[in-house]
This record gives sequence, structure tokens and C-alpha cells, in this order.
Amino acid sequence: MANVDTINLILERVAGALDTAPPDSLIHVVLTGGETGTAITKGLWDVAAAIDPSVWSRVHLWWGDERFVPRDSPDRNDYRISNILGSYYSPNRVHRVLGSDECDNVQDAAADYTKQLLAFGFHGPQFRLVLLSLGPDGHVASLFPYSEQLSQTEPCVPVLNSPKPPPERVTLTFEMLNRSELTLLFAFGDSKSDARHRLTSAKGTVTETPGRGLKPSHLEVLEDL
Repeated sequence: MANVDTINLILERVAGALDTAPPDSLIHVVLTGGETGTAITKGLWDVAAAIDPSVWSRVHLWWGDERFVPRDSPDRNDYRISNILGSYYSPNRVHRVLGSDECDNVQDAAADYTKQLLAFGFHGPQFRLVLLSLGPDGHVASLFPYSEQLSQTEPCVPVLNSPKPPPERVTLTFEMLNRSELTLLFAFGDSKSDARHRLTSAKGTVTETPGRGLKPSHLEVLEDL
């Protein structure tokens, strides 16, 4: 996980990306899980407090993936987001994947999230900022090596057999993730050194290292300081 100073610098980058968005535009941001992503989410109250209220009122928050577990499970990426944001929380601007106690199956959860995305345009929202973590195996969101989700083109899809528990998840696809003006990819720690190398190597494939499938307008890979 990144150290406190790095987390604070990332939060400043997030606030800057929001504050410099075109006036009157909707500002769509994709959040991520993992240790660093969770630390960023916990700092969102400070981000909201640091920018003009008229800017925060245009911010829509999404997640790159979500575990298909009950709504109140601490395994969810959106766990306690309403408590974290406090008075800055607006349920119609924090877009959740339905939990396993809210719909029949993970396919229905993915269909519902797709519907939420497509409410903002034929191809879904244009993201101002996407935050993602690179896994030690090179995965991003819940797009794992050699998985069928790597080639799917729907905005988001179900995952039935994730190599990391829990097995059922909903993930944005590259088709959706790459609709981004700026993507910050967290690749901190020795455990990710091999994945970092494979990410930028002249040789390699998206199938082996899914992070190579990220093609936003601008990508920054953040390593240890």
C-alpha cells in the first residue's frame, strides 16, 4: 500500500481533476478497491470539503468492480461510503452495484449497473477520472488474466469464477474503463514489481497482463516514491 504522503498527493490530484472540469459538466469518477483504493475512498470527505460545493454537486461516483455479496458486507468496495461522505453523500450520484440480497443473481446485478451507466449516454458516461489498482497478476478491476471478460464489449459484465474470493463479481469492461480522460493506475509495492514490468514490456499480451488493455486518453502508472 502507498504511504500516507502518497495517499495525500493522490487525493490532491483527485481534487484537482474535479476542480478543473469544464463548467456545468457532469463529473464522472471511477473508484477502486484494494488497500490504496480504500484509503482514497476514505479521504473523499476531505476532497469534497476542499472544492467548491457547485463542483461537488456535479460529481458522480462509480466503482470499477464490485463483489456480489450482501449490501452491508465489509467485503464490498462501497462499504460505508455514505458514512465516509457524511453530508456530502447523495444517493443519486453514488452509483452502486446491487448486492446479493437485493437481486436474484450476479447477471441481474450487472444488467442493472449497465442500465445505470447507459442512462448517461449511448455508450455510457465519459469519465473525468478513473482510479484503478494493478494486481500482482496484472489484473485491473475484476478483469483477470485469461478470463473471458477481457474481450467482452458490454459496459459491464458479471464474473462467475474470480480467482480471488468472492467468486462472483460485477466489473466494468475495457470498453467502459477506457472512456476516461485520465486514469491513475496504482502499482505500489514489491509484490507488483513483475506486473509493473510486464505492463510496459515491449512483449506481452492483454490476456497475460490485463492492465495492458488500459487505453484511456491519458494513463499514469503510480509506483513507489
